[in-house]
Amino acid sequence: MSSDDGGINPMVWVGSAVGGVALLAVIAAVALRPGSPEPQPATPVPPQREVAVVPALTPAPAQPPSPPVVPPALATARNSAEVVRELSEATVYITQRVNGQLVSTGTAFVVESRGGKQLLATNKHVAVLDLDEVPSSITGDDPKITTEAVFHSGQGNQREQVVPATLVAADMSQEMSNDIAFLSVEGVKNPPKPINLDQIAKPMAGMKYIGAGFPLGGSINRVTESSKNPSVTITRGGLAALRDDDLGHLSILQVDGSLQGGNSGGPLVDEESGKLIGMAVAKISAADTIGFAIPAAEIRRTLKGTIGAFNITRNASGPGIADVLIEAQIVDPKSQIKSVVVHVAPVSTVKNFAANSDGSWPPLPNSQPVDMTIQAEKGVATGRVQATIATNNEEGRKIYVQTAHRDTTGNLVYGRPRVVPLPEGAGRVRPEGALAKVMEGLRAKSMAKLGELIDPDQDCHMNKDVRRGQIKISVPGKLHTLSPSVTKQKQPINNAPRTMATVKGDFAAVVAVVGELNPNATPVAVPNGFSLPKGRKLEFTFQGAGLLLYEDPNNHVRIERAARVDAGKLTHHLLIEVVKNGKQAIDPLYLNLPFEKDMLLIMIRRDNRLRFMFSPDGRTIIAFEELVFDFPEEIQVGLTASNASTRTMEAVFEGFTLMDDSSKIDEEFGAE
Repeated sequence: MSSDDGGINPMVWVGSAVGGVALLAVIAAVALRPGSPEPQPATPVPPQREVAVVPALTPAPAQPPSPPVVPPALATARNSAEVVRELSEATVYITQRVNGQLVSTGTAFVVESRGGKQLLATNKHVAVLDLDEVPSSITGDDPKITTEAVFHSGQGNQREQVVPATLVAADMSQEMSNDIAFLSVEGVKNPPKPINLDQIAKPMAGMKYIGAGFPLGGSINRVTESSKNPSVTITRGGLAALRDDDLGHLSILQVDGSLQGGNSGGPLVDEESGKLIGMAVAKISAADTIGFAIPAAEIRRTLKGTIGAFNITRNASGPGIADVLIEAQIVDPKSQIKSVVVHVAPVSTVKNFAANSDGSWPPLPNSQPVDMTIQAEKGVATGRVQATIATNNEEGRKIYVQTAHRDTTGNLVYGRPRVVPLPEGAGRVRPEGALAKVMEGLRAKSMAKLGELIDPDQDCHMNKDVRRGQIKISVPGKLHTLSPSVTKQKQPINNAPRTMATVKGDFAAVVAVVGELNPNATPVAVPNGFSLPKGRKLEFTFQGAGLLLYEDPNNHVRIERAARVDAGKLTHHLLIEVVKNGKQAIDPLYLNLPFEKDMLLIMIRRDNRLRFMFSPDGRTIIAFEELVFDFPEEIQVGLTASNASTRTMEAVFEGFTLMDDSSKIDEEFGAE
């Protein structure tokens, strides 16, 4: 889980930068942090009205019965100037403001015009603003998000038109090829001709494209010292490669043209026919001319309705069988999905499985469909299946999960199968990278809440590296503990170092404890005046680091990743200790681990319940214990390290995250 760059996941997605630019999703070795917001234009376009972005899982409203207006078929070859003109007209500048202040921008393009409304395609990371990435000085206590679409941007008051934009649907999957969303606008005067998704270009390596977008957002206007909205930028390049996934399905297009932050969501069309090839989505930060685009076929597929992100929970089950609960997001911008089924099969039993020649998928072999229940108010479908487990090792627990939906014509449309590694026991499986992305968004704010090191013996040290998201606490080879069984003058010595943040009400605290815990076999000497339950000699050595809920020396709870040497035997485990009124409220809870491994620790408070979870891989979340104890509504939570060995200890923490939004806690870790 650790990496040389100090992050839990070296794949970093930059959704939208505070600084007036909705950046492309950037693949980089380190996180790119947002800059300062762009200054507001001196003569802003008067807003028509403000509309808050609706949740991504909310189903699209019913559409009027009138058929969509799409452009006629394009000839094989067209005049380049005509292609550029139509492309420019259909490309739209997207802005997002929080409490009236511009925080991000990006690009979209018109794909349908229907009954006075226009439907725009863009990236999810452009359309769905992550408030965790916006400074609290801007969000305040009651953030109001407004999204606007600027047609004919930068062409003066006679042509330019700014209208509110409403999020219709967004695929919340973490895959780059699924970074798709749709916005709806109305009231556009003389709307442009849509880019036709029914007539797309077949991508081929070497194909030349023309792209349109708003790179760097309003920042580009600094060159001309203009305060207006930017005009569209036309770029040219070629398809460098067609990238397939592990099943041979076209996943992403690699381009050799320059893509910059703000190009996200912009269309790329074949320079000869003007037909859509794809939508700009990402770039490699270290190489300006290596970018990526989502194939047009994926955009068309999503527009017709698809199944997006899903969460999977394995419940307790017998040998060879896993009882699996699946919750899948319905992405349905045009209300086309009428029913959903799911197929599940062990990966080891599926051989030579591939997409059809037209890019569609056949049903998963060696599997039977299971009907899912659609919960329209949540925009999800849920189902429960009994999955066969080939073997109980890591490879044997991998299963394929494939969803399919029935559209308005009665056709059953199968989605791309996904490999899901089930946990060995009961636990929740999050989409790959999902939790890491949440932690990345909250990291800087969370670390800023942690105070200076509390070090009663004044012999420990802390180093905090906000850029890397890393905290190190060094503890010398002396007794440092929070255990109530070690006392001085009948009071707990309570001398383990800690760094704490104040929270109020419900919260979820998450941190990765990485690196080596290595107590030696020599117990520490117990200082004069200290008392132990069985005399003044420790029979074992111990090192532990993790999360701490702290009221006072006599009332606290900790969950630690720990190592212990007893009679020369080294063991690794997770520890939960609850101290109430100066005594252990329950016997310490130990979960033995087969070997030392970086571990994500999770502590959640909902009302008076404390839930403890861990993740060995950043994806599979395993429930450890749930307890009920009364603690004050306002309390401290943070990091601590314990040492009961003569060897110096360096506890290394990464990605400390503190959530205080109950709905987000339930979304990430499940409701009570």
